[in-house]
Amino acid sequence: RGLGDVYKRQAQQRVYDWRELHPDGRPKECIAETGLSKNTVYKWWDNPPTVRYEDGCLTVKICPSQALSDLIQEDLRKGL
Repeated sequence: RGLGDVYKRQAQQRVYDWRELHPDGRPKECIAETGLSKNTVYKWWDNPPTVRYEDGCLTVKICPSQALSDLIQEDLRKGL
């Protein structure tokens, strides 16, 4: 991947991190505080990263299917 892809991922992560710290914040405030361009902030405002690095580990947010969620809850109720 080129440097453009790296910058995009970093910008996306910066917008996401800023929103985590400022849940009631607005794009204009994010633009002022991060120094990112208006277009960049608006591009990533409602698009959280699918892959993140936390504590040196790669993490991927997933949403289990309803059937899997039901099975997990059932096992938890049974004490498994």
